Parts: sequence; C-alpha cells; structure tokens
Amino acid sequence: MSNNNFIKNIVAKNKQRLIFTYFLFSIEMALALLKPFFLGKAVNDLLKGNFYMLLIFLSIHLAWILVSMLRMQYDTRTYTTIYNNIITHFLSRKKDTESVSKLSALSTLSREYTDFLEYDLIYILEAFYNIVGSLFIIYFYDKSVIVVCIIILVPIIFLSKYYGKKMGKLTQEKNDELE
Repeated sequence: MSNNNFIKNIVAKNKQRLIFTYFLFSIEMALALLKPFFLGKAVNDLLKGNFYMLLIFLSIHLAWILVSMLRMQYDTRTYTTIYNNIITHFLSRKKDTESVSKLSALSTLSREYTDFLEYDLIYILEAFYNIVGSLFIIYFYDKSVIVVCIIILVPIIFLSKYYGKKMGKLTQEKNDELE
C-alpha cells in the first residue's frame, strides 16, 4: 500500500472523530459570532435598566467557553492519535536500508500533515465562518454596507489566490527537499 493510500486510510479510520471535532468547531464559531450581537443588545438593555439580555449574553459566552474547552481537549486527542498511527506505520515498516534521516523526514512530513488537519484547516474554516458570519450580521444592521464589503472582498480573493499559488510552490519545493 502506498503512503498516500495509507494516510487516506488513517483519515478514513478517524473520520467520525474528525467530523465531531469540526462539528464542535462549527458550534464554537456560531457562538463566537453571536456574542457581539448579544453584547450590543445587553448594553442597550442595561441602559434601560433591564438585565435580561445580559443574562442571555453571559449564557452564550459560558456555552462558548465550554464548547471551546471540549473541542480543544477532543481535537488534541484526535490529532495525536492520527499522528501516532502514521508514525507507527512508518516505524513498523522500517527496513535496514532506510536511514535515520529518511525516517526523520517522514516523521516531519507526517507532523506537517497532522498540523494541516489540526491548525491550517481550522484557520481556513475560521476565516470562512468569520467572513460569512460577519456579512450576515452586517446585513441585518445596514444592507448598504454589504455591497461595500463584497466589493472589497473581490480583490482580496484574487490576491489570496495569487499568494496561495506562490505558497503552494514554495511548500512543494520544501517537501520535495525533505523527500
């Protein structure tokens, strides 16, 4: 079995855990996006002498903290399991002809793959949630601002594509060197 198929196999074996991790992250992001809205409502209510919205805001904030802690604990275990499975596979198939430097490079590539799942993919999802969620919230405050935001977003998308291609090329060169 090729290394690529093995890594796909590892991800497939941990599919439920990964889905649950990303589900918890989605709940965490939804709660984080609700906080500014309810903070504004709480301030408005406090100015009127009412504490109801403050209690709602505090409940949302507490839920956000609890979901964040649960996700961080769970995803650490998930990604550690994935990394350990990959490393165990490479070490178990070690042949006398494989050098320590080759195993070290494989270990580094495995860590980068796991880091991508744990950090980079989360950053991408977080950016997506923040952009879409912010546009959604702004839409309810002032519809004309949405047009300006989307106009600003278009050149940023093109710059990001250019930057992404350049980074992809540099990453490929680095990985080729390790291989």
